[in-house]
Amino acid sequence: MKPLTAIFLVCSLCIASLCCCDSRQNVVRQEKTEEGMLLVDPNKADVTPFASLFKDLRVLELKSPSEYNLAIISKVDIDGRAIYALDRVFSRRINKYNFKGELQSSFSVYDSDTLNLKNIDDFYLLEESIFILDSEGKQVFELNSDLKIRNRFHFSFSAHKLAVSNTQFYFFRNEFAYNLEDESYFYNYINTDLEGSISYTKYPFTIELGTKLRLSVKESFSRSSDNIYYTQWLTDTIFRATKSGLEKAYIVDFGEKKARGSLMQNPEKVKEKLMADPTAFASGICFFLEESEFLSFQYVYNGGPHYFYLDKETGNSFISNFISFEGNFVPFPVGHHKERFIAAIDEYQIEQGFYNELEGIDIYNEVVNNGRNYVVTYDLK
Repeated sequence: MKPLTAIFLVCSLCIASLCCCDSRQNVVRQEKTEEGMLLVDPNKADVTPFASLFKDLRVLELKSPSEYNLAIISKVDIDGRAIYALDRVFSRRINKYNFKGELQSSFSVYDSDTLNLKNIDDFYLLEESIFILDSEGKQVFELNSDLKIRNRFHFSFSAHKLAVSNTQFYFFRNEFAYNLEDESYFYNYINTDLEGSISYTKYPFTIELGTKLRLSVKESFSRSSDNIYYTQWLTDTIFRATKSGLEKAYIVDFGEKKARGSLMQNPEKVKEKLMADPTAFASGICFFLEESEFLSFQYVYNGGPHYFYLDKETGNSFISNFISFEGNFVPFPVGHHKERFIAAIDEYQIEQGFYNELEGIDIYNEVVNNGRNYVVTYDLK
């Protein structure tokens, strides 16, 4: 038996056994705190039965002819009409699928030699448009619902993350500017009108208690019906993007597992600490989703992803290391439209033994051996 297969079988058995336990201990009532404070105790994370939060699980194969195939799914999102999946590493292509997993249209860096399109680093959905970011080419393309070019915007800088409102572009760059004498830190938050000349400034930022943030990893934007949010590792803060800058929307309190000030000033210490003890602290907030009924996000603890879900009506929160469905791991949501969630099934998760079968599909064989792309969608209960 191959080592990978052995790991897969052992993990599947562990998940199945966990699903038989009482998982209600991970349902936590949010105590009254200052506005915008979310209390998360990573030690209470447990298996959450799928039926506790969700319904109508669907496993979809994203079917593409070989010339439009995605080698991996770097990002997936959903709106009321379709599913959008991006491979920014290999095929450098974004595909649009209907809710049966059938390819509707495709856009690639190879579609035109005249566009000087270098890559597709990110995409963002807004109403009838899909905006794609080409960092190396310093440009953004607005595509229509058929993935045909509607507009093209040029910039004097490169950026790595993109969000778009009706009037603004929002960018982030993975770039640092240090003044080592006073340890000041800046990150580039770029906010500009959709029309006219475009400029940017380095936006200064320090976290509470006077600590200077020196490590910035996994920054990401996320959509909701009303706001654009931005999350940043280690600060445990969720920001709301505005025309005048970033404003704090939520602060996550991991209690005794919170990363402390001195640790955050040295990236190497962070790595060393987590290598020595994966339970040293929790952080890495990403995939923040919010509607009027719920709030959710992912974070990292004990070497793997965890999931936080808050029911705004009841005040109950679920803290999960697995969402289980018939003894199998269901991937945590990374995108949503209203009450429908979506996540990609990736090869890394399969190799970690998270899946056996979902909806009668041999996920391991289909993805790892046959190179097919699958996503999972499900609805809020």
